[in-house]
Amino acid sequence: MLDRLGFPVAMEKLEGPSTKLTFLGFEIDTVAMEVRLPQAKLAELKELSQHWCERKVCTIRELESLVGKLAHAAQVVQPGKTFLRRMFETKAAKSKGMCGAWSCCRQ
Repeated sequence: MLDRLGFPVAMEKLEGPSTKLTFLGFEIDTVAMEVRLPQAKLAELKELSQHWCERKVCTIRELESLVGKLAHAAQVVQPGKTFLRRMFETKAAKSKGMCGAWSCCRQ
Protein backbone atom coordinates (compact mmCIF):
# COMPACT_ATOMS: atom_id res chain seq x y z
CA MET A 1 0.00 0.00 0.00
CA LEU A 2 2.81 2.42 0.84
CA ASP A 3 4.36 1.75 -2.58
CA ARG A 4 1.10 2.70 -4.28
CA LEU A 5 1.06 5.97 -2.32
CA GLY A 6 4.61 6.78 -3.44
CA PHE A 7 6.42 6.14 -0.16
CA PRO A 8 9.70 4.25 -0.44
CA VAL A 9 9.78 1.09 1.67
CA ALA A 10 12.97 -0.57 2.91
CA MET A 11 11.87 -4.17 3.44
CA GLU A 12 14.82 -4.97 5.72
CA LYS A 13 13.61 -2.31 8.16
CA LEU A 14 10.03 -3.55 8.41
CA GLU A 15 8.88 -5.38 11.50
CA GLY A 16 5.65 -7.22 11.89
CA PRO A 17 3.29 -6.91 14.82
CA SER A 18 5.38 -7.47 17.93
CA THR A 19 5.38 -6.65 21.63
CA LYS A 20 9.17 -6.10 21.58
CA LEU A 21 11.21 -4.09 19.13
CA THR A 22 14.47 -2.22 19.01
CA PHE A 23 14.21 1.47 18.14
CA LEU A 24 17.01 4.05 18.24
CA GLY A 25 19.21 1.65 20.19
CA PHE A 26 16.64 0.85 22.87
CA GLU A 27 14.55 -2.28 23.33
CA ILE A 28 10.89 -1.43 23.85
CA ASP A 29 8.72 -4.06 25.54
CA THR A 30 5.03 -3.14 25.51
CA VAL A 31 3.96 -6.11 27.65
CA ALA A 32 6.36 -5.37 30.52
CA MET A 33 6.01 -1.61 29.84
CA GLU A 34 9.80 -1.25 29.85
CA VAL A 35 12.43 0.45 27.75
CA ARG A 36 15.89 -1.05 28.19
CA LEU A 37 19.25 -1.49 26.55
CA PRO A 38 19.60 -4.57 24.34
CA GLN A 39 21.88 -7.23 25.85
CA ALA A 40 24.52 -6.71 23.14
CA LYS A 41 24.72 -2.97 23.85
CA LEU A 42 24.83 -3.58 27.61
CA ALA A 43 27.72 -6.03 27.18
CA GLU A 44 29.52 -3.52 24.93
CA LEU A 45 29.17 -0.77 27.55
CA LYS A 46 30.43 -3.05 30.33
CA GLU A 47 33.49 -3.95 28.26
CA LEU A 48 34.05 -0.29 27.38
CA SER A 49 33.87 0.78 31.04
CA GLN A 50 36.37 -1.92 32.05
CA HIS A 51 38.70 -0.73 29.29
CA TRP A 52 38.42 2.87 30.49
CA CYS A 53 39.18 1.92 34.09
CA GLU A 54 42.61 0.76 32.93
CA ARG A 55 43.40 3.87 30.85
CA LYS A 56 45.75 6.61 31.92
CA VAL A 57 45.62 8.81 28.79
CA CYS A 58 42.84 9.82 26.43
CA THR A 59 42.11 12.40 23.77
CA ILE A 60 39.20 14.82 23.98
CA ARG A 61 37.56 12.99 21.08
CA GLU A 62 37.80 9.66 22.93
CA LEU A 63 36.34 11.25 26.06
CA GLU A 64 33.51 12.80 24.03
CA SER A 65 32.76 9.41 22.46
CA LEU A 66 32.62 7.74 25.88
CA VAL A 67 30.40 10.46 27.35
CA GLY A 68 28.08 10.27 24.33
CA LYS A 69 27.62 6.51 24.62
CA LEU A 70 27.01 6.70 28.36
CA ALA A 71 24.59 9.64 27.96
CA HIS A 72 22.60 7.62 25.43
CA ALA A 73 22.43 4.65 27.82
CA ALA A 74 21.52 6.94 30.73
CA GLN A 75 18.22 7.73 29.06
CA VAL A 76 16.95 4.32 30.18
CA VAL A 77 19.25 3.61 33.15
CA GLN A 78 17.66 5.67 35.90
CA PRO A 79 20.67 6.55 38.10
CA GLY A 80 22.90 6.95 35.04
CA LYS A 81 22.60 10.71 34.64
CA THR A 82 23.77 11.30 38.19
CA PHE A 83 27.14 9.73 37.45
CA LEU A 84 27.67 11.58 34.18
CA ARG A 85 27.82 15.10 35.58
CA ARG A 86 31.53 14.97 36.38
CA MET A 87 32.28 13.60 32.91
CA PHE A 88 30.33 16.42 31.27
CA GLU A 89 32.20 18.97 33.38
CA THR A 90 35.55 17.39 32.50
CA LYS A 91 34.70 17.30 28.82
CA ALA A 92 33.64 20.95 28.88
CA ALA A 93 36.80 21.99 30.75
CA LYS A 94 39.03 20.05 28.35
CA SER A 95 37.28 21.54 25.33
CA LYS A 96 38.07 25.00 26.69
CA GLY A 97 41.71 24.05 27.29
CA MET A 98 41.36 24.05 31.07
CA CYS A 99 42.45 21.31 33.46
CA GLY A 100 39.64 19.08 34.56
CA ALA A 101 39.11 16.09 36.80
CA TRP A 102 40.87 13.81 34.30
CA SER A 103 44.11 15.63 33.74
CA CYS A 104 45.25 12.58 31.81
CA CYS A 105 43.27 13.67 28.78
CA ARG A 106 45.40 15.21 26.08
CA GLN A 107 44.19 17.43 23.28
